[in-house]
Amino acid sequence: MARRALLIGAAEYGDGFTNLPAAEQDVLLMERTLTTCGFAVEVVSADTVRNASLLESAISDFCAKVTSDVGIVYFSGHGVSIDGQEWILPAGVSRAEAARSATHRVSTDLSPSVVDPDALVIFIIDACRDDCDHGTEKGGRPWTKGSQAFPDKNFIRIFGCAEKELCHVWRCGSDGKDVSVFTAALARALAPDSRNETLQEVLNATGGQCEEIAAAALPRLPPQRPSIGSMGDINTDTLEQLSRQPIFRRTAMAAGSSDGALWENFDPRRLHCLVVESEHAGFSSDDPLREKVNDVFLQAGDSVWQRFRRSWLGRSSVAGTRRDLPEDFDAGCVTTVVFRVHDAFRNRSSLKNTIRAVVQADLAFFDLTRFEPGVMFLLGIRAATRRGVTLCSHGYGWREGRQLETPFNLSDLQVFSHSETETTVAEDPVVRRFIEGTARGFDQLLLQPRYLDLPAYDSLRQLGSDVESWGTIPLDRLVLALCSFRPEHREAWLYVRRGLEKALQQRGVRQPRVRRLIDLGSSQLVSQALYEHIRRVAGCVMDWSLFSPSSFLELGVRLAVSPWGALQIVDERYLPGADLAARVRRADGQSGPELQQVALMNAQLEPRRYQKGAARTFDDLADALVKRRPFDELDPSYNWVHQVVREAIEPVSVAYPEVHDLLDRSAESLSSTEKDRVEATQTLFAASRPIKRDAERAAVEQRIAAWLYLEHRVKPRGFPEAAKALHQKLGEDVAAALYDSDVAEDFALAETILKRLKGDAR
Repeated sequence: MARRALLIGAAEYGDGFTNLPAAEQDVLLMERTLTTCGFAVEVVSADTVRNASLLESAISDFCAKVTSDVGIVYFSGHGVSIDGQEWILPAGVSRAEAARSATHRVSTDLSPSVVDPDALVIFIIDACRDDCDHGTEKGGRPWTKGSQAFPDKNFIRIFGCAEKELCHVWRCGSDGKDVSVFTAALARALAPDSRNETLQEVLNATGGQCEEIAAAALPRLPPQRPSIGSMGDINTDTLEQLSRQPIFRRTAMAAGSSDGALWENFDPRRLHCLVVESEHAGFSSDDPLREKVNDVFLQAGDSVWQRFRRSWLGRSSVAGTRRDLPEDFDAGCVTTVVFRVHDAFRNRSSLKNTIRAVVQADLAFFDLTRFEPGVMFLLGIRAATRRGVTLCSHGYGWREGRQLETPFNLSDLQVFSHSETETTVAEDPVVRRFIEGTARGFDQLLLQPRYLDLPAYDSLRQLGSDVESWGTIPLDRLVLALCSFRPEHREAWLYVRRGLEKALQQRGVRQPRVRRLIDLGSSQLVSQALYEHIRRVAGCVMDWSLFSPSSFLELGVRLAVSPWGALQIVDERYLPGADLAARVRRADGQSGPELQQVALMNAQLEPRRYQKGAARTFDDLADALVKRRPFDELDPSYNWVHQVVREAIEPVSVAYPEVHDLLDRSAESLSSTEKDRVEATQTLFAASRPIKRDAERAAVEQRIAAWLYLEHRVKPRGFPEAAKALHQKLGEDVAAALYDSDVAEDFALAETILKRLKGDAR
């Protein structure tokens, strides 16, 4: 069972208590912290927090479900001691109500609710906020609510301060917002680089952090010392054992969440890994893809980390962050999120968080089993936005080497298999292939400037310098249609094309052309032409009908890169609940239940329905295209995916290299200074003297340009050591090449360069 956590924050109270706005930030901070520790986190709803009965039931139910593992209940709010018993208080309660009746408070004794003797429940309480709450005694005595009935139960309370102390608030302490001192200290103690694993280590580190925060706060805060609960919570022997147990040890894979609890901020010091599982995985006997990926890091985490680190160390993003990656690997170096594809589309928030993770992940695994529309849509976003490492895998009994009906725009994709193998050897060949693919991917990402493991990325960017090659293609030149090419869709395609062209013409679009790429008749490579047009056209229509995997990948690409969005339509026969709705296809080929993801995608992406052959107009569809003004409108609804991508991509977009580095690399690719050592050259057909001579000439000119840039632009502003060394090397190489020339001006430039180098040496 996964480690679980239940978080409760009570911010607003009745008469007699101060409000605690920091409680909201406390919960957000603990949610982020415990998620990265590998806990599946649930936040109690505001309505439940305001009702003592509902809150008590939620806590009891949570404790009862903790089996053979660790469960954490966290509370930030007010707490009191009444009749010798410690209580937490729901939101909205007044001091008079809390004192008058137990129905307005919740006991902190959770031991009766811990059913499994192998479970451990830790109740973390950040309460006792007011001076009149000093009577709350947090340790050093047994429970006073009768005799302790469960002395051997694995239940521990941790309080944010000791007896006769208060839990304080650190003003503007977390992301510029108020946060409780104890919670902020606990988050620091559980940070990935802290390596605190046992309960005792975490408590000691939290205490130290409380002291640092109190001393640094303005004004300075009184001391508070976290304390463990009464000895009546648990017997001494078990407590001693638990103080040595690595309760907070990070697993190789942090728990994913169906509600989209992905990483909130991209951390340049970590490897971010994403696993997207198909809906068909729930109908397969194969091990889930997540288990294979987990084994990759368990078996070869250090090797993968070192490859990743070598590829990314020191790279800067356009946002100004730098990938400073620790040399030594531990599980905290990797942030991994796993989710089933239909969970990504549960609501708008989940989908936005998923898109951010798809864009930002350094390493991504996609389950392509049955090429589901949701998976293909997310893969299209990935293909358009990230030159990272992506491994695509297929299950359902398919194995590498066998025939696989791959969508045409993924025809050159390397597809792995995660189907269960029949081998009896200890090493899992699927995991071994994943390890090899991941390691080689990072190696090639370092060595190959144009490394690709998905289509689209370069075709979307390398459009040429002339405005005719990259400018927007207006509606009166082309409306691009993305749809299935299957014969059974031909009549519907013609119906849509004719109806839409007529409606566009009525709105002043001269000679409208709604065309599929195949209709354009170009000699250009299909993939190159496809993605160029997907980026450039102002008008794009995508038809969901028949659920073409290629079309959904193209839709992901389009929505990611184009502020114009896409007009999505669907034949109503393919809507959820209709006769031709998308269904699970079992391994034996039989049809199963409807795919949940399609209904969820329908709610989030909102395709417009049509009925083939019906007497209707396409006025609303044409209006939707003609009225779009993405550069004049404020946050238009049709390009919200593009807006999410634009924000998510900044911390992972690699900054352009310095001009001198760019010129030097280009020169090396034309004529390497190490060609004699390796007995090879990068220039193809270099045995041809004119080709070789031209490449060498271009290389020399680029090295001259790089040296001059260093001399006149970089040097006056201060010479970093790396730039200084390159300046010296380029000068020597250029001078040597110029001395071989029979042109007087070249000889003179060589002399000038060497004089400058000698002057620098002094």
